[in-house]
Amino acid sequence: MKKFYSSILFSILSVLSIHAQQIIWGGPQDKNSTFDSGLNDWTTVGISSGDTSKTAAAVWTWTMGGAVNSGAFSKGISGIKSPTATNGAAIFNSDFLDNNGDKNNLGKGQSPAPHSGALISPRIDLTGKSSVALSFYQFFRNYQGQCLVEISSDNGASWSSPIDVNQSIGFEERTVQDSRRIIDITSLAANHSSVRIKFVFDGDYYFWAIDDVTLVTLPDADIKFNKTYYPVSAYRTPASLFCKDSMIFRAEVSNAGAKDISNASLQVEIKDASGNKIFSEQNPLSVITSPEDQKDIFLNKAFVPNSSLPVGKYYIFWTLILPSDANTPDNFAIDSFEVSSSVYSLEPSPNRGIRSFQTEEWQGCLYRIPECNSGDRKPLAKSIEFAATANDAGKSLSGLNVKAYLMRVKDEVLLDWSNFDLTNGLNSSSVDKVAEGSYTFTNEANYQFVSVALVDAQQVAPEMDFGARYFAVIEYPMEPTNDPKNWKFQAVSSDLNYFHKPYSVVLIDNAGSWFPEGWLEGFVPAIRLNVQIRTNSDDARLGDQMMQLLDNPVSQNHLRIKLNMDRAETVQLSVVDILGNVVHTQKLNVIAGENVQDINIGSQSSGILFVRLSTSHGSLTKKLMRAE
Repeated sequence: MKKFYSSILFSILSVLSIHAQQIIWGGPQDKNSTFDSGLNDWTTVGISSGDTSKTAAAVWTWTMGGAVNSGAFSKGISGIKSPTATNGAAIFNSDFLDNNGDKNNLGKGQSPAPHSGALISPRIDLTGKSSVALSFYQFFRNYQGQCLVEISSDNGASWSSPIDVNQSIGFEERTVQDSRRIIDITSLAANHSSVRIKFVFDGDYYFWAIDDVTLVTLPDADIKFNKTYYPVSAYRTPASLFCKDSMIFRAEVSNAGAKDISNASLQVEIKDASGNKIFSEQNPLSVITSPEDQKDIFLNKAFVPNSSLPVGKYYIFWTLILPSDANTPDNFAIDSFEVSSSVYSLEPSPNRGIRSFQTEEWQGCLYRIPECNSGDRKPLAKSIEFAATANDAGKSLSGLNVKAYLMRVKDEVLLDWSNFDLTNGLNSSSVDKVAEGSYTFTNEANYQFVSVALVDAQQVAPEMDFGARYFAVIEYPMEPTNDPKNWKFQAVSSDLNYFHKPYSVVLIDNAGSWFPEGWLEGFVPAIRLNVQIRTNSDDARLGDQMMQLLDNPVSQNHLRIKLNMDRAETVQLSVVDILGNVVHTQKLNVIAGENVQDINIGSQSSGILFVRLSTSHGSLTKKLMRAE
C-alpha cells in the first residue's frame, strides 16, 4: 500500500529546500501570493457546469484557515497545511458547489458537477528573468477531476496548453495536505512583461485548494518520483508459499530542474515492522535530461523472498538520492506488503464498492502457487473469503446469493498470457473449474468478510498444483435496473493497482468476455484465498471400522451412522451428491467408543451419495445408495 512520509517530515524538507531557490514574485509578505484574507487581485470565472444556466457560479472562492470541509462528502477532513494557511487559501470546492453541503441535495447546488472554473492571477512582470518556475502548495482530493495550469505571456489574450499537475492522483486518492509543486515555465514566461497564471479545476468532485503561490528561479537539480510500480504479486501471501516472487523495483521519475542530472541514484530498502532491514540496494541512474518526464528506472537487483520470512507487515522504502536536490519531499515513497499465516489477498482492506454491469458479472483475483521447499506437500484451497456492500449504506445485504469458484489456468497458457482465451466466461478454454461454493447473506454488515468453503466433487478441499496459477472468482446476480439503491456491490480497495500486471484482476461480463486489466480506475476486489499446506492428517485414510452406514441403501430422508472413535474430539460429517453438491454437513462432538448419529440427507431423487468423516487425524469416505 503506497503512501508518502508524514506531513511533519514534508514540512521540514520543504523549508530546507526553499533556500535553493530565489523568489522572483510573491512570498510571505505578498497578499496575492498568500491569499491573505481573500482572493485579492486574482479573478475567477466559471467555464462550465452540469447545469449550463449555473455556469457563472462555477468559481473559486477564498476559504478561511484553508478549510476544505464544507461539501457533503468532505466532512471531517482538515484543510490545507501550507505555510500561511492560517490567513486563508483559494479553493475550487466541487463537492460544495454540487450539493451545498447536503448529501441529499446531489446535483442541486449552486453549480452542479461536472463543472470547471478558473482562477487567474494579476499581471506579473518577468522582464530580465531567464529562469522561471511556478511554485505552490496544494491539497487535492480526486473523484473524477483534473487540476490544470495554463500560462499567458500576453496578459491573458492567449494561453498555453494546459499542464495536468495531478495526473498521478487516481480515483478516490488525495495528495498530502502540504503537497508542494514546482513546475518549470521558463519557455512560457521568462523575459515577458505581462505574464498571467491560470489554475483550472475541471471535472466532478471533490476539491482543489492552493496557497502560497510564488514564482522562483528554476533550481539546477530537482528529481522526483512520478510513481512507483508495486513490486509484489499479491499484497498478502501465506508464509509457507512466500518464495520465488521476484520483486523487480521499477519507478517512473522526472527531472524538474534546469540542468541534466547525472549523479542521482535509486535506493530501495525493505524493513519489518520493528525497523529491521531485510533488503537494501542502491545503484546510480543514467543521465536524466532537462526537462524529461516519465522516464522509467530500475533497481539493478531484485529481491527474492524465501518461505522463512516471518508472518507480519513489511515496508518498502523508495528513495531518490541527489545531493543538490532543491525539492526533496517528492524523492520518497513507501509501499508495503504482508506475510500471512494462510491467506492470499491483493488488497490490504476494502474502502468502497463497485460493479461494472447490471447484468450477471464475475470478478476475480489471480494467485500463484510456488513450490518453496522440495518435498512440500501440495497446498489445499480451503476457502474463498470476500466482502460485499450495498449501494446505499442504509440498505441490507440480506438475500444476496453469490457463487464462488476456484479456476486453474491451464499449463499451456503462456507466462505473458498472449494465448489466453478471452471468451466463453468460466468455460474459457484456458481455465479449468477446480471447485465452487455459494453464500447467501442474512444480516452481515457492509464490508464484513464472509467465507465460502471450497470443495471438489469428492467433498474435500482441492489440492493445488505447484507452479500453477489460480483465479478466485465471485459471481454476482443480475440487479434490477429500476432500483439502484438496492444494488449490491463487490467490496474493493483503491489503495493499490496492478495495471502493470495484467490478469491480476479480471472482470467477466454477461456475454462471457474477459477483461484482463480489471477496472480502468485500478480498483482491487476484496476476494481472498485461504490456502494451507497439506498436513499428514489430510492424507491419512481412517480404517473402515470407524464409520458404518446403518441404512445402505436408504429410502428415507434420514440416515443412521455409527462412529467408532478411539478418542473424544470434534469431527465433521458431510454428504454430497455425485455432482459434488453439498447435501448436508455438520460438526459433531463425539466420545471415545461408539457413537450413533442420525443425519438429514435431503429429499432428492434416488442415486449415489457420498458420506465423508473428517477427524483431526484422517478422513474416510463411503458410498451410499439412495432408493426410491
